[in-house]
Amino acid sequence: MGRNLPEPSFCSQACGGASPPPRSSGETRGGASAEHRRCMTTEITKAGAVFTARTPEDLLAVVPAVLGFHPEESLVMLTFGGRRAFHARVDLPECEADIGPVVDTLLAPALRQRPEKVLFIAYSRDARRAATTALHASDVFDEHGFAVIAPLRSDGTSWCHVERDADPEAAEPHAYDVTTHTLTARSVLEGRVTLGSREELVSSVAADPDAAARVLAASESDSARAPGQREVRALVARGLAGGSGLTDADVARLARACLVPGVRDAAWCGLVRETVEEHVELWRSVVVRTPDELVAGVAAVLAFAAWLAGHGALAWCAVDRARVSDPDCSLAVLVADLLQAAVPPTAWSAIRGSAGAPQA
Repeated sequence: MGRNLPEPSFCSQACGGASPPPRSSGETRGGASAEHRRCMTTEITKAGAVFTARTPEDLLAVVPAVLGFHPEESLVMLTFGGRRAFHARVDLPECEADIGPVVDTLLAPALRQRPEKVLFIAYSRDARRAATTALHASDVFDEHGFAVIAPLRSDGTSWCHVERDADPEAAEPHAYDVTTHTLTARSVLEGRVTLGSREELVSSVAADPDAAARVLAASESDSARAPGQREVRALVARGLAGGSGLTDADVARLARACLVPGVRDAAWCGLVRETVEEHVELWRSVVVRTPDELVAGVAAVLAFAAWLAGHGALAWCAVDRARVSDPDCSLAVLVADLLQAAVPPTAWSAIRGSAGAPQA
């Protein structure tokens, strides 16, 4: 996918099914009247718990919970039901000519995964831009046979229904505050961190200048041969054990090792969903301490771990950091392919079983 258009962030950590009220006589191609589509009750499963969304405020609270940050100037797609529900976010197109191609990036994985229902929420202070994008996306998905819930738009503090043939700037605003919502409180209790924006998420994997300088110096002064798989496993185990953690020299050797695909395999091929969260935190801490010259491999491992944990937006940020250092990093390419196809983390064991853990 070209970098001239925004790349979508896909998230498979939340999924579920939707149950609309009984149909009325005012059917649309999406399968229900606009009023019924507004009022449908949606069950969202996240981390083993079911959350029932009955109102627009509920759905707006779901978005930062599944993305890990509060979106701005974004088009968010929530999907429900079907084989594999997933959610996605993409930068809101800056001009109308880009709306079609951007929506196509969301349509392609939806056609593969075939969720039963979709909902678009456009986030922007530009009411017309948000409404135009949300309506176009809804129309395209409706034409492809999806049941489309009536779209919403939000400026971050109030939401509006998106009405066809109506002035979006004249729509009635409804104030809301996700910080006081029950789902937000549940996320806090469960230890999940929601950042204020995608920029904060990007910053969470950016290099710390002082730490990166120390690691680079440690790498330049290390004349020992490059680490092999056994040392990589030992370094990872030490990092996971806590205590004093990894030294600058440890991070330097780990970063150098992960630049070699065959050695890097020791860091990611054995990851499993049950314990991957602790690996996400380990590799994020390593990436922050690693200079751009050495970061491609460890950032790619973080990207894979984040994808496996269901943190699609974080995975994309890590992919981007890896690509800055090495645009052809094979593991980063693999993770990008998984993200673009909206492949759910639950599919990984089957992929490994059928093809074996690939060298990437």
